[in-house]
Amino acid sequence: MPLLRLIPLRLLFVLLAGVALAFCGQGAGWWTGASPNDQGATTDAATRPNATPDRDSASASGVKDVMPRAEASPRSDAATATDPAAQDRAAAAAAAAAAAADRAGAILALDAGLLARVEAVAALVRRGAFHAACDAIRELEPESRPEPAAALRGIALAAGWPLLSGGVRDPAPFEPTTLSLQGRLVRTSKDAVAARVLAQSGADATLRLAGPLGVTFPKFPMHRLEPDSVRADEATELGFAAYATADYEAARVWCAIAISRSRDISPRTDQLKALLR
Repeated sequence: MPLLRLIPLRLLFVLLAGVALAFCGQGAGWWTGASPNDQGATTDAATRPNATPDRDSASASGVKDVMPRAEASPRSDAATATDPAAQDRAAAAAAAAAAAADRAGAILALDAGLLARVEAVAALVRRGAFHAACDAIRELEPESRPEPAAALRGIALAAGWPLLSGGVRDPAPFEPTTLSLQGRLVRTSKDAVAARVLAQSGADATLRLAGPLGVTFPKFPMHRLEPDSVRADEATELGFAAYATADYEAARVWCAIAISRSRDISPRTDQLKALLR
């Protein structure tokens, strides 16, 4: 008791309270290093041990549900590929597309080739190559084929020529030609050698031709003779000569040559063009 009297009563009370607090806190688990939240999490995990496996199994189930839908399209394509009717329809569609492409290519090729041939005819006319132009027009067969006929018509209209093919419905009277080719070098066909005109009687001309058998003197219709470097007035009169014999194709070509080789159409050429309408 003498020792207790030396210690103040207030200090003694504080020491006793501290000892009591220490014993109570250890019993409650305050000094174990774990917080109440940690204890709650541990308890929750302990009471629900299968929570994570359930979520994993649910996720796996979702993947399995989606996968069949993703594979539906390939299986449909495979089914179509093995269907004979579907295969027949696909083959027919492919064949139709290929046939359409072939037809389009053929049309394009025909148009390009036709245009080139018609332009060649126009070039021959401008050059005054009567026989070559007539041969090229006949090869196009404009009387029986509408496409060449339309192409030749377009070329002629653009150049101001009469149509290069076709007949005449109502032949009209005109003043006969007085053209003389005597002394001129002429050709009787596209590939013939030039020969000289010795004489002319009406619509016929006599030529002097030298051949393997010697010299001959054949006669030809005047409008079928192609003079070298034909002039515009000569072409016009040869057109009238052809018109007089109802050789309207030759008359048309001669008229086109006359127009192409002259800057201004003469009244005589204009008359011939009017007759060929």
